[in-house]
Amino acid sequence: MLNIHDTLTNYASAYQGALTIKKEAEKVAGEKYIGIAYAEEMGKIKDAFHAVIDPLRDTSMKIVQKAITDARKDIQDVVSKPMDTDLAHTIDIVSKLPNVTLTEKESVFERCAGNYIATRLCIDALKLEGEHLPPKVDEILKSLDLLEPAINTFFNSSAFDNMNASYMTLLVLNGSYTNSIISEVTVFVDTYK
Repeated sequence: MLNIHDTLTNYASAYQGALTIKKEAEKVAGEKYIGIAYAEEMGKIKDAFHAVIDPLRDTSMKIVQKAITDARKDIQDVVSKPMDTDLAHTIDIVSKLPNVTLTEKESVFERCAGNYIATRLCIDALKLEGEHLPPKVDEILKSLDLLEPAINTFFNSSAFDNMNASYMTLLVLNGSYTNSIISEVTVFVDTYK
């Protein structure tokens, strides 16, 4: 899965570089021009800044949105992956046996590896708990749902320095928040694909 954080930090770095150049140009314009000439020069500087930043922001946003869309699709693929009917039959039979031992349950459970539905069915049917429980799909999707607006706030922020940036911008830029969600998705998909 794409490293979303790299895309975000690359964009923030490019934004900061362009902003530094813009501020320097504005300083020079302030020393060199007055009145209408100053206003025209400031307009040119602003236009040049946006000519660089806007396409980069749009491209970066598309890359990140695609990564999130792909993550959702990967999760959906995992959840909808069909299971072996023989395994379903075995789980059903074992769940109806009296006094099934933990070893017997574990043996059936091991056959479920790599299939989310089989894993869930086995856990429910054989009443397994603890380390067997996979993460809940809805919780992973909710994390992605929370990440999207945070990233949109990041891209719509006008500054990335610690003095002017919003909390969400700093949270996304820090990386631990974004990376923890992407890691959760990656582990889930890799476990059950």
